[in-house]
Amino acid sequence: MAVILESLLRALGPMIQRPVMVSAMMISDTITIASGLYLLVNLWGGVGVFLDRDWGKAIFTGLIAAALAFASGVTTSVQGRR
Repeated sequence: MAVILESLLRALGPMIQRPVMVSAMMISDTITIASGLYLLVNLWGGVGVFLDRDWGKAIFTGLIAAALAFASGVTTSVQGRR
């Protein structure tokens, strides 16, 4: 999504590019986190079973990485507005 939007929005200038990109990335991150939570809830087989299997570790690791990226994006966005 970022590759497509960035090239199109760059031509419109930074006053339009920044707010649209921030919104698009926040929506993308929210979808990623929501799908990770969906998988976590629907594929849950107990904590021991979930974290003992490779797919459970992969889903959990991806969920943590997406949450950290989301938090980093929010922090950067807030600092950029100051």
